[in-house]
Amino acid sequence: LVSVIMNCLNGERYLREAMDSVFSQTYPNWEIVFWDNASSDDSSLIAQSYGEKVRYFRSNVTSTLGVARNKAYAQCHGEYIAILDVDDVWLPEKLARQLRLFEVNPKLGMVFSDSICFDDRCDQYNLFRTVTPKRGRVFEHLLGQNFIFTVSMLYSRKALEALAYVFDAEFNLVMDYDVSLRVAYLYELDYVKDPLCKWRIHSGSQTSRKRFLFAREQQILIRKLCRELPVMDV
Repeated sequence: LVSVIMNCLNGERYLREAMDSVFSQTYPNWEIVFWDNASSDDSSLIAQSYGEKVRYFRSNVTSTLGVARNKAYAQCHGEYIAILDVDDVWLPEKLARQLRLFEVNPKLGMVFSDSICFDDRCDQYNLFRTVTPKRGRVFEHLLGQNFIFTVSMLYSRKALEALAYVFDAEFNLVMDYDVSLRVAYLYELDYVKDPLCKWRIHSGSQTSRKRFLFAREQQILIRKLCRELPVMDV
């Protein structure tokens, strides 16, 4: 079973497209864990219209995305954990091709892939044209250059359970990068070179609206890793 974490705060505009992309997967054994972060639009109605493969939860108050990610993760039943934000899209072979790599190498903690950046007009570029992905023990490479988009991440549950905590509740923007770094510190990573998903660029996204927090959260992340990981103790 793959548990697909979908966190939502007023995401009705693109929500159906995102959810349809999960229902279009060629790999059938998945669940969506939908965490509604106190939306005031029709997101709840849309999510709950998809039937029993969507397990819907709602918070009474809006929290940081790090808190909301943890609450959704606590409800996951799957052996593998994926993240799909409500404005992004998966291509149909995404889960099937990534799971094959886990079957070949049980030492993997996470598998990712190339991703297409797009907006409402057209596809813009592929991520791997701008960064150089690495496989194996890649912690130092990933620390120097983030070559993984959240939309492509697929974690083994055992890797997440090996962490002292999963998502840092303090973060709004870098919590997924933080998890990837700590998984990469303990486990091998691998990737599919082809794009298996699409990351949407738009002015209403949390990345755009809270961009001013990015530098601050990056600084906090590095200080935290220096405290927590021996290799970072400089």
